[in-house]
Amino acid sequence: MSPLEQVALAWQGLVRTARLLSRPGLWVPWAPLAAAQGLVVLALWGFAHPLVSWFMAPLLRGVAGEQALHYPAALRAMPALYAQADRAIAAVLAPVVVGAATALFADAFRDRPPRPAAACRLATRRAGTLVLAQLPFHLSAGALAWAGEWLAGGPHAAALARRAAGPAVLGGTLVIQSLFLYVAALVVIEGLGLRAAFAALPRTWERGFWAAVTLGAGLLLPPLALQQVAARSIRAAEGGIPELTAWLVVAQGVTGLLGTFVLSGGATLVYLAAIRRSDGGAPA
Repeated sequence: MSPLEQVALAWQGLVRTARLLSRPGLWVPWAPLAAAQGLVVLALWGFAHPLVSWFMAPLLRGVAGEQALHYPAALRAMPALYAQADRAIAAVLAPVVVGAATALFADAFRDRPPRPAAACRLATRRAGTLVLAQLPFHLSAGALAWAGEWLAGGPHAAALARRAAGPAVLGGTLVIQSLFLYVAALVVIEGLGLRAAFAALPRTWERGFWAAVTLGAGLLLPPLALQQVAARSIRAAEGGIPELTAWLVVAQGVTGLLGTFVLSGGATLVYLAAIRRSDGGAPA
């Protein structure tokens, strides 16, 4: 499959998955992920409440300093604190959720009725493999982000290097994500173990790498738009409306959840239509 054909298939995957957003059964595996992200937002926003202050106050003091315990500095620090917590959620919980969603999308694209309970049980049984299979991506992306922050914030860096750090990190993360995008399908649809899944990954790149890049790039636009809003919200917070920053975090969480849903569905369609069929598997 040529790169152009892969790009066309990826866009078809995005469109077909977007049409499935209104199916309640496909959202069942995402409930734990949404709940975890919501609890983090509530804990950060209401850290002074007696129900959570006993552990949130020391945690915020240790992570962000004493100023994070005072209004409005607490709200200003909320995006960075949420991002740290979300990275842990993405590494531990999200792979299992995506695994269950992949099984559901595979049924949906084959015109089979959704079986959320069965998909969740399957992903739970394969949870260790799903998490470990995605761990290299999270470690690599985290290291790349740290390097970008160090380069952009260091006094030793030239102005050009500082400006290039953000796009370089974004592009590098997109490439790494594309290399590991079909891991969930290998584990859930094919039933492969960790070592076999890693061994099978290179064959997904020949017929699916450019599709993976297209899927990831297509879903980068909403977060990039929110980053522009973030810069403005920080200025608004400094001007006396700090709650805007907290609501931005909520918007980022919702956008990220929707984006991961569509990305997972698009990756499943590409895998079934191009990668699995090319290897002699069952047709989509």
